[in-house]
Amino acid sequence: MHKELEQGGLKQLNMTLFPGQIDLMVFDLDQVKVLASAVRNRVYWSFTAEEPISASDVSRDLGKSAQTIHYHVNELLRVGLIIPVSTRKRHARLEKLFVRTGVQVRDMGEDGTPEYNFYRQKAFAAMMRTITRESAMMYELMEHEKSVHDFSAYLRVVKRLSRSQADSFRKRMADLLIEISQSKASPEEPQVHVVMCMRPSTAQSRHWADEWNVEVGKMEPDVIDAEE
Repeated sequence: MHKELEQGGLKQLNMTLFPGQIDLMVFDLDQVKVLASAVRNRVYWSFTAEEPISASDVSRDLGKSAQTIHYHVNELLRVGLIIPVSTRKRHARLEKLFVRTGVQVRDMGEDGTPEYNFYRQKAFAAMMRTITRESAMMYELMEHEKSVHDFSAYLRVVKRLSRSQADSFRKRMADLLIEISQSKASPEEPQVHVVMCMRPSTAQSRHWADEWNVEVGKMEPDVIDAEE
């Protein structure tokens, strides 16, 4: 039976599988700085919390050189974003296998400092670049096999919500992600990347900026987007 925890207003479950893992990781400043790199962000999200893989696996999956991936893996290790959990012999060489340290991860929310928020937005922009790349590859594959679309979903609405409605919806999204993370499938099944996002609209943010007499737009992706 899973032990339920409450942290940050979101229900958490005891789902660790390996020594050194934690149920929930809240990214600190050093970690969001590391994730602000577009390539490093892709490397990090190549790892999961339950399937140990090696740096060479990531190199093959991302189409990057082994030397590049090893460098970024070492940076992820340095700030504690991934942990080694086992080894595997491949081609007469012993290689380490890693998983994400946090089974579930999130940022500091409203507690982030201006510096933290700057790098948090860079990391978010880097992740959006990955999603754009994933979408492009999917559409290319659909030209050959339309069933690829069965593993895709994109829904977007613009709606006015009260604070309590937004809080309820955010918790329901988190619970759905927990449900997905608990689901079981064989290693041969397709891997998908699930992202849930809710933000104030551009119009709403500008309305608040005018009301509170603050400047916004300094951290938009075209300004802070990380280089490959």
